[in-house]
Amino acid sequence: MSAEEIDRCLLAHWLATGAAQLSIAGRFYPYGDLVSSVADKIRLGARPFGPTVQARAVPVAKKFLDLVIEQGGFSTTQPKIGLPMHQFQPQRYREVVRALCEADELVREAQGADPEFWQRVFAACT
Repeated sequence: MSAEEIDRCLLAHWLATGAAQLSIAGRFYPYGDLVSSVADKIRLGARPFGPTVQARAVPVAKKFLDLVIEQGGFSTTQPKIGLPMHQFQPQRYREVVRALCEADELVREAQGADPEFWQRVFAACT
């Protein structure tokens, strides 16, 4: 399958299994540090699905963070020198993740599904 299909499945898996538990200290971080941290968590959750799926962790982390930042789950400030910095906003982040979960077909399908659901999803998209 295509990288886009793997990304779609991996993003849904992250939303369904790990995104709600994300907690980041309340200081400002550069985007790259956030990508690295989230990608590591996504990669760990994707271990059962093999290296092809794990290899897509960074693009999925970027897509996830872009969505969450855009919707206010992280505040953004532009320092006088350097790139924008982002700060975790716990309450708004949880609201954004909940809305993303409700909007994602795979996440909705996974609710109440048997334990092998994600194995079948990733087998079909890799």
